[in-house]
Amino acid sequence: MAEHNNSKQNYIDAVQDVISGKVHEWSVDVDNAILDTYTFFGDENRSKQEITLPKDKHDYNLSKKLEQKPKREIVDDLFLTGRMLEERDRSYVRVSFVQRYNSLEDKYSRFNIRARLKLGRSQDRFKLFIEDFNDESAKNIGRADEANSPSIGVERKSKKIFGIRPRYSIGFRGIYPFVRARFNYDTSFGIWNFEPVQTFNYSTKYEFSEQTDFYLDTPISEKTLLRFVIDRGTQSHVDGMRYDAFVQWFYSPRKHRGLSCNLGFNGQTQYQELVGNIDSYTQESTNKVFNYLFLMRWRENIFRKWFFYEIGPGVNYHRIHDYRPNYNIYFGIDLFFGHV
Repeated sequence: MAEHNNSKQNYIDAVQDVISGKVHEWSVDVDNAILDTYTFFGDENRSKQEITLPKDKHDYNLSKKLEQKPKREIVDDLFLTGRMLEERDRSYVRVSFVQRYNSLEDKYSRFNIRARLKLGRSQDRFKLFIEDFNDESAKNIGRADEANSPSIGVERKSKKIFGIRPRYSIGFRGIYPFVRARFNYDTSFGIWNFEPVQTFNYSTKYEFSEQTDFYLDTPISEKTLLRFVIDRGTQSHVDGMRYDAFVQWFYSPRKHRGLSCNLGFNGQTQYQELVGNIDSYTQESTNKVFNYLFLMRWRENIFRKWFFYEIGPGVNYHRIHDYRPNYNIYFGIDLFFGHV
């Protein structure tokens, strides 16, 4: 029996090695192409990677202390929050599967791949990114259906300016090119950490969109973190502004497991709804909070450092259901290769 388990584990490790090797091979090919372009425009010297090693044992110990993460970073790494996935400097590939059952809606399932791969020869300036790659969008690569196509492109990180970290991206969604700029500013006062983020997108099809996010969090204890998240955004050809607000509580009793609770709402300044009866109705725009939600998730890292599972109940009250409770239960599996 033990031999059978060992062979199974060895097979899993072998598959992981093949995936990591293939992804690394792709990133090297893209890196070479970008580096050649970068060099062509006369920036060859700046594209050479510099490696700084500790001068002595004291410096090495100091560098190890600096690697110790604050509570908010540990929570983000465990729960793979959107903030962490956008700002992570190290390469990663995330393969996830989600299954959700609802009391008032059809069940929902989704397979998704997201990746950011550092292009090493370019001195960490560039990353290849893949977003929204799933079982549906994979069929639309290179097609005109931008809304249901994955995003593929290159991201460039720049140095901080007055504490603001800019990141610029260019890529394709379907056959349509797009550019994106993201700016974040991370600061703290007392026990609170505050981070505003501004993102701008311009697409040749959907034109312009922008989004603002505010993160405010503080560790309540060694095992808990309290976070407030507020975001708002606008888009061309869509009336009004959407806005969301959430209170998030994270509890991690041990290193590789934790519980999260999320309470919040979604709103729209010009929410479109039908007013009247089935025989006579009109469409009106109004400022409305159209959905309230509560989610609870238990997340754990098992078997391997890259394998996570997540499970938990939730309930939401949406306008389309006349604010009746829509109970749901969530199952999720994550394969997160963070050391590619």
